[in-house]
Amino acid sequence: MFSPELRAGVAAGEITVSVRLWRRARVKAAGRYVSHGFEIEVDSVELLPFSAITEADVARSGEPDRESLRRRAAHAGPIDDDTLVTRVEFHVVAGYLGDPAVKQKWDSRYAEEKQLWSGAPNGGLVAEVAGMTPRRVLDVGCGEGADAVWLARRGWDVTALEVSGVALKRAAQHARDAGVTIRWVHAELDQAALPPRSFELVSAQYPALLRTPDGAAEHALLELVAVGGVLLLVHHIGMETREPHGGFDPADYVWPSMIAALLDDDWEIERHEQRPRVTPDSGAGAHHSEDLVLRARRLR
Repeated sequence: MFSPELRAGVAAGEITVSVRLWRRARVKAAGRYVSHGFEIEVDSVELLPFSAITEADVARSGEPDRESLRRRAAHAGPIDDDTLVTRVEFHVVAGYLGDPAVKQKWDSRYAEEKQLWSGAPNGGLVAEVAGMTPRRVLDVGCGEGADAVWLARRGWDVTALEVSGVALKRAAQHARDAGVTIRWVHAELDQAALPPRSFELVSAQYPALLRTPDGAAEHALLELVAVGGVLLLVHHIGMETREPHGGFDPADYVWPSMIAALLDDDWEIERHEQRPRVTPDSGAGAHHSEDLVLRARRLR
């Protein structure tokens, strides 16, 4: 499906658009296809004139320029600006990286509801992102994708991480419906192997990060923030001190106080406060009314 010189870029998630001269489409949206040891999922398939291919498409195709893309797509015949070509947008589907029991727990929870959350972006994120220049953002625990889609619509380059495959499928559909592109990572945070210091914003809205003796999740969260970038962690007030109940034990999870305790002279705490929550109209957790907001900037 991909030429040898493009395969590494596809596998790495760097190439996410292909332009083909097909008599009829050979792939379909939401279809999954195995090629050269990796699996891709098709996000969209469009038939359009070559002139409608954008410079962003050229960059995402792995080609150095528009004419190189034209030559590669022309293997089945000549292409001029009016020639109809098939634009395929896709992403690599990686296997889940993490504890299978964690994935199963969250898959089961999402499967119980047609829609678990409200579908609206979290108010703490909306308030804190106002005025920030859109760059690279990691959405930790993206759920059904409301925050990720909201950020992508505003020009952010979004990577979204989630342990539940059920949730990720819903999130990907949300992104397709919104017409935005998001990189999806199916993994626990400390197993995702994301490039260190590669995000100008790391957003964790009410995350369910499991504690480990070595503090792997906490350190992974901090290590992903680029120099000059912001860590934004929002959680429900009082959760850390609740009594264990119904299978929930706060001692099992990472809380903002634990993250704050790790912030040394390389960080500036810009906000660490309790504030009223912008309460969604529906969805799990809608009864919570107060947030704890931790915002910190990496200085070096």
